[in-house]
Amino acid sequence: MQHFILFLAGSVLLIIVNPILGIGKDFVIGNWFVWAILIWALFFLIHLLNVLLLSKFMGREWEDRQIEKLKAKQEARIAELEKEVRKDVITSEVKKKKQDDLLPPEEL
Repeated sequence: MQHFILFLAGSVLLIIVNPILGIGKDFVIGNWFVWAILIWALFFLIHLLNVLLLSKFMGREWEDRQIEKLKAKQEARIAELEKEVRKDVITSEVKKKKQDDLLPPEEL
């Protein structure tokens, strides 16, 4: 609503100020402020559609679901990496124990 009020106030200001200040008399385009208001209206409509339509499809709930999916993937990957680390640690401990068993005992 604030954007619409700003759009209306700006449009009225352009309409009033143009004849008073005589800005744009030398422009090739007469009534340039009309084109400025139309372009501004186009941007306003694009913004309005973006807010009303896309926020329904990609609103806060959608964002929360995507975050939960990413968290689940991350947790699964962390669990997988922990499993690999444990396996590597156990393997290295077993190899070390085998090497220790193969070495002859040291004489004192």
